[in-house]
Amino acid sequence: MTRMLLAGVLASMIVILLGPLFIRWAQRREFGQEFREDGPQGHAVAKKGTPTMGGLLILFGMSIPYWFVGREHTNFGMVVWTTTMMCALMGFWDDAMKVVNKRSLGITGTAKMVLLALITIFLGWSSHNLLDISTVLEIPFTEMKFDIGWGWYILLFFVLAGTSNTVNLADGLDGLAATTVVISLSAFTAIAFILWDRELSSIPPLTLGSHGALDVAVFCASLGGALIGFLWWNAYPAKVFMGDTGSLAMGGALAALAVVLKVELLLVIIGGIFVVEGLSVMLQKVVFKASRRITGTPRRLFLMAPIHHHFELKGWSETQVMIRFAIVTSLFSATGFTIWFRTH
Repeated sequence: MTRMLLAGVLASMIVILLGPLFIRWAQRREFGQEFREDGPQGHAVAKKGTPTMGGLLILFGMSIPYWFVGREHTNFGMVVWTTTMMCALMGFWDDAMKVVNKRSLGITGTAKMVLLALITIFLGWSSHNLLDISTVLEIPFTEMKFDIGWGWYILLFFVLAGTSNTVNLADGLDGLAATTVVISLSAFTAIAFILWDRELSSIPPLTLGSHGALDVAVFCASLGGALIGFLWWNAYPAKVFMGDTGSLAMGGALAALAVVLKVELLLVIIGGIFVVEGLSVMLQKVVFKASRRITGTPRRLFLMAPIHHHFELKGWSETQVMIRFAIVTSLFSATGFTIWFRTH
């Protein structure tokens, strides 16, 4: 517990103290945010040019206490940290393309899917071969467990791709992605801590052991602390954005944590707000295309997708959207944790 607390506080302080230096550095290099033309017009005017790639600051603030405070490092923490960094590199490339080309589009969707597939191969292979994680799948709400064999690797791709992309969608308002991720992360922190405290981490299908569970818990605390520190500068009106460097890394971290803690399906509930964000985009496209094909007049289900923009256009302020989404995320996270707690 002491190490977790120290890691979280230290990560927060690092990000808060280095924030002004990073912002000035990004401004000098013109690492400014570009916005899509079909987005809210107020964003393009008020936020254009705000420094981005703040994910670099988050990851630096997280890594220092994780490596130096958490003394008993294991392969479990290494896999989670490495997966997070691999997703961050993909996001950095995407951000760099936007900055260089001065447009809101970075790498192509195809390139991103290929990179996510490669990261999935690493996550799946290392989890199965280095961590001895089985392909057994636990069904939420029940004590049922099924071995899905090679289907587990396909599931991992959807978990990783879905989480990283939906967290990226949530990074559309000041403080929204950082707030919702840190709340979702709290559920994983609690799960890892309980596994360590109660020595449940070696009960099949779990293979963490007490050292592995503590290592993962310290990682969660470090990342959560770094995100809280980042909110100091990212809260409305934001002085810096995390960019794809941060949002894809945060999604990768949540996905990797779900895998090593064997709660792959429970991530749908713990990260329920990101599921809602992703579904809003999918439903918007389906309704738009279907209505155009059937009636000849395209219609939209929401004023704008992702759904946080819908509420923004309905008159909610950015702060109202962020706070209300944080409340919903808390309910999702608490529900997911309760389901896990009642079945373990």
